Amino acid sequence: MAKAGNQGLVRINNQNAIIEYIRDHGPVSRADLSKILKISKPTVSTNVEALLQRNILLEVGPGTTSIGKKPTLLEFNKNHKLVLACDLSREHPYIALGNLIGDILAESKVQILDAQKSSVNHEAFICALDSMFEGVFFDKTWVDQVVIASPGIFPDHEAQQLLNPQFTHLQAVKIDNLLESYFGKQVQVHNDINMAALGEHQFGAGKGYSNLVYVSVGLGVGAGLIINDELYLGSRKAAGEIGFVIPLTSKNVSGSIVNLENTIGERAIEQRLAEEAKISTEFSVFEKSMTPSYELFVDAVLNKDPLCCQLATDNINHLAMAMANVSVVLDFECIIVGGSILSLGENYIKQLDALVNVVTPLETRVVASKLRSAEIYGAIKVGIDSIFKGLVIQ
Repeated sequence: MAKAGNQGLVRINNQNAIIEYIRDHGPVSRADLSKILKISKPTVSTNVEALLQRNILLEVGPGTTSIGKKPTLLEFNKNHKLVLACDLSREHPYIALGNLIGDILAESKVQILDAQKSSVNHEAFICALDSMFEGVFFDKTWVDQVVIASPGIFPDHEAQQLLNPQFTHLQAVKIDNLLESYFGKQVQVHNDINMAALGEHQFGAGKGYSNLVYVSVGLGVGAGLIINDELYLGSRKAAGEIGFVIPLTSKNVSGSIVNLENTIGERAIEQRLAEEAKISTEFSVFEKSMTPSYELFVDAVLNKDPLCCQLATDNINHLAMAMANVSVVLDFECIIVGGSILSLGENYIKQLDALVNVVTPLETRVVASKLRSAEIYGAIKVGIDSIFKGLVIQ
C-alpha cells in the first residue's frame, strides 16, 4: 500500500500535469485528458473535481463527438489569481495587473514630480493603484503576487534599499513597504533588466530561443542573460552588468579610460555634445543657449545631422563589440536590444546585427525588443511562476 505522503505527492503531480496541459492547449474533456496524460479516468475525475472546487479550472460547455453524449470541456481559469507588476526604471513608475497567462488586464502610470515630498509620492502611488482597480472587475484581493522591477543589484531582501538611482525624487519612497501594506503581500524585488530579459524570452522577441541576452541602452547600460531557458544571475545576482565593460579606445576629454555606460549612455552623449558646442565654430545641432539633451540628439540623428550621426555610429560600434564579446563567450543565439537607443531607428539595429556577426563565428541574431514594457512582462512572469509553485500544494 502506498504511504500517505506518496499519495499526496502523486495527487500534486497529477493536478499539476492537468493544469499545465489545459493551460497550454486549451479546452479539453476529461476523457481526452485521461488518454493524453495516461492517467486513469477515475483519477482524472477526482483531481478535476478538486480543481473545479478551487476555481482553478472552469467548465466551459460541451465539446464535439460523433456518437453519444457530448463531453463537457475544461478550461484553465487564467484569472484565478493575479500579479501586480511595478516598473521603477522610468521617470513615472508604471504599474500593471497581469493574469496567469501574461495578459495585462489593467495599467496605470504614477505621476510623480521633482518637487513632491515622500508623503505626496505615497499618495500618488495609492491614487494610481485605486484608479487602476476602479476600471476593472477585479479588486486588490485577487492579487496573489507583487513584483517590482527596479534598477540596481538586489543580493537579498534584507540588504535592499529600494531606490531608483536615476530619479532622485523617488529616493524617499519606500515603494516595497508601500505595496506590502496596500496588498498585504510580501513583495519581490528584482533587477529591471533581468525582468526585461525574462519578459522578452517568455512573451516577446526571444520566444523560441533557449540562450539569449537582452541589452538595454538608455540612462544606464545593462544586460540580462537567459541560459538554457533560465535567467542567469551570477553568484551575487550581479550578472549582466556590461555597462562596466571597457570599450576599446574609449576615453574622455581628460584622456582617462571610461566604461561602456559612460561612453554610450544618455548622459555621456549629452556631455559629449556640450563639449562639442564649446569647441566647434560650426556647431549647428543646437543653439548655443540650449542645453543638449538626449531627445534633441535623437531628433538630430533622425534629421541626418553629420556630427550626431557620427556619434551614434561610434556608439553603435562600441556596443556591437561588447555584445559580440559576450555572445562569443556564452554562445547566444539571439541578442535583443531595448531602451532609448531604439529611438534612433531600425537602421542602427541592422548595423548592430551586421557588426556583431562580423565577429561571432556562428550567426547571432540581433533584434529590437518587441514589448512596450519588457520589464513589466518579466515581473508578471516571475509572479506567475511563484503562484504555480504553490497552486496545488494545499
